[in-house]
Amino acid sequence: MTGAVLASTECGFRDGAPIVALHGAIGTKARFARSGTEGLPERRWIALDLRGSGDSIRSRPWTIPQCAQDVLATLDALGVEEADVFGTSLGGGVAFAFARLAPSRVGSVVALDSAVSTP
Repeated sequence: MTGAVLASTECGFRDGAPIVALHGAIGTKARFARSGTEGLPERRWIALDLRGSGDSIRSRPWTIPQCAQDVLATLDALGVEEADVFGTSLGGGVAFAFARLAPSRVGSVVALDSAVSTP
């Protein structure tokens, strides 16, 4: 399985420590605009449209493991070696899957209102 580069938008401080923001099932990257301008503007916010949402690729599969691969491909394309990852709802599940996929690339994970099941 390989990942696709996702649509992204950035706000906050370009040289700040990066935070990757992942939306829920019915959201888009636009959900995080105020976080990077009013919440923690000293950080580099990288908000992504997950596969099937917003401006990103719409092809299947729309699975959490595929989304984690997409996040990895996107961070590679942006030249981001390590980031904190923040996910809401579905995005929280993707954040945990990304942390399992590429643990050396994740500083921390914050998941808000996520239904996550692990073996």
